[in-house]
Amino acid sequence: MGIVIGMDEAGYGPNLGPLVVSLTVWRVPGDPTAADFWTTFSPVVTQTSVTNTEQIQLADSKKIFSTAKGIASLERGVWCALQLLGENISSWNRLLDALTDRTRCVTHVEEWFAEADLDLPHEHDADETLSTVARWRDQQEESEHRLVTVKSDLMLTARWNELVRRLDNKGLALTQTSLELLRSVWSPASTEPTLIVADKHGGRNRYVAVLSEAFDGELFHIEDEGAASSRYRIGPHEIRFERQAERHLPVALASMFSKYLRELSMILFNRYWQHHRPDVKATAGYPEDAKRFLAAISATQVELGIPLDSLWRER
Repeated sequence: MGIVIGMDEAGYGPNLGPLVVSLTVWRVPGDPTAADFWTTFSPVVTQTSVTNTEQIQLADSKKIFSTAKGIASLERGVWCALQLLGENISSWNRLLDALTDRTRCVTHVEEWFAEADLDLPHEHDADETLSTVARWRDQQEESEHRLVTVKSDLMLTARWNELVRRLDNKGLALTQTSLELLRSVWSPASTEPTLIVADKHGGRNRYVAVLSEAFDGELFHIEDEGAASSRYRIGPHEIRFERQAERHLPVALASMFSKYLRELSMILFNRYWQHHRPDVKATAGYPEDAKRFLAAISATQVELGIPLDSLWRER
């Protein structure tokens, strides 16, 4: 048996709202580098958009979600994965309890999350996919390819700002955050052969130093370091940072979980500010529109005593 772990983020570029990093952990038979999830789950899972309830789309979240389409398609895949894990989630806060370390994800420090909640699923009708989830679960049992864990880090603004200032490098901050999350589910001392795949971080090609630092000085052997892929080995384990890593199903699902948490957080963020400023148009938090939004709420922000450091991500 082996383990495959896929990691990805959402919200690296915006100035408003959290950065979210997620990972999915799968147990597979045999060599984890030989696992072919798309073929194994092909009767149920597809990378292309679906118009029926018989299949589930899993792909890079950028290909599934758009503001115009809403959150339903993204939520559908996430919700099916939660059902595989036996998680019956009824609200935003229960979702955070299931996926995050609440000692790190201290949502009470941001007013828009402090006492807020959201009924879930938000748009997806969970009853529509019960039979599809059952078929996916059967395929897991038959193939011995099983989703065992999903974990996320909802990195709030003040914590992100502090980390970026300390490291003076946004890409390095993302890498460090991702590896801290990885450390919560995996150790180089594990005897189960593990393949870890993540998307490239801010164009970085060299990761051996940050891997060693994140795992207490462990020595990682460099297999390859280039623009397309950076690969490392330690014992029976391989770690890859790749361009377009979402082509791997475990990474695609991690991307979807990250985007789902990010979009739900922005619903709560906009709900808070529109309660105080009904005339302000909602924002997705990306740079140009974020500037427009910040200007529109600045007077209200001062009146409410909300520090800029908990609202605006400097990088």
